[in-house]
Amino acid sequence: MTVRDRRPAAAGAPRGSYLAVSHPTFDDLPAETTAKLMAISASRGEPIYPRTRDDVARFFDGTDLIAPGLTSIVDWHPDDEPRPRTSAPETAVYGAVARLP
Repeated sequence: MTVRDRRPAAAGAPRGSYLAVSHPTFDDLPAETTAKLMAISASRGEPIYPRTRDDVARFFDGTDLIAPGLTSIVDWHPDDEPRPRTSAPETAVYGAVARLP
């Protein structure tokens, strides 16, 4: 699936399949940090396509999210080893796993 693809992320997958997504976000980053990241991205010719939490949530329309649901990847089972060493804003990535009914 490309960034410009507007089909559901799991389109065509059989029932009972699982969908795993991790995606960058700038939701909790200061505007100055966001501007720096976009400038670095542009200068390297490697675009960043951050999405808001609501935008990432749309990938999971029609699926059954697995606990803990859509969250920062550092909050995905944070008590498991190895434990996350960074905060959600420092990581700036949402993640989730869902099952297709």
